[in-house]
Amino acid sequence: MDGRRRFTHCARLRHEGIVSAARDLTVESRLHRQSKQRLV
Repeated sequence: MDGRRRFTHCARLRHEGIVSAARDLTVESRLHRQSKQRLV
């Protein structure tokens, strides 16, 4: 039971990391798109 709880905890941390990374990517791409429009 303890091992399973540790596994779910690691999975949750990994999931949050993926979500935060994806959010950073979307923000980065949005800023990149805005800067590209500003250049035109």
